[in-house]
Amino acid sequence: MNHTVHLRIPAEPMYISVVRLTASSLASSLGFDIEEVEDIRVCVSEACNNVMDRLEDISLRFGVEENALTIDVDGFSNPSSEQGKLGYLIMLSLMDVVQETEQGIHMIKAKE
Repeated sequence: MNHTVHLRIPAEPMYISVVRLTASSLASSLGFDIEEVEDIRVCVSEACNNVMDRLEDISLRFGVEENALTIDVDGFSNPSSEQGKLGYLIMLSLMDVVQETEQGIHMIKAKE
């Protein structure tokens, strides 16, 4: 099973809950435990917060694979604020893979 879910939201804080719900629903469907689901929710929120002030819309892609969830957030850039740096460190510690790409950021959480 390999599917991709595309999501585009206005870059407004009230829509982050839509992203978090999408991430947690997909992660739960893949069989991640409650702690892993929460880790994924936190990381996708941090990635969206990074682009919130710079873009009109936030584009995300969730890759649903047999044993992993991948998340791509367009427009992510190296954070300069202390809060942004902390968010990036959180992503690095909670996800299995965190890579900056030309489009933004690519994260992977694999099922153990």
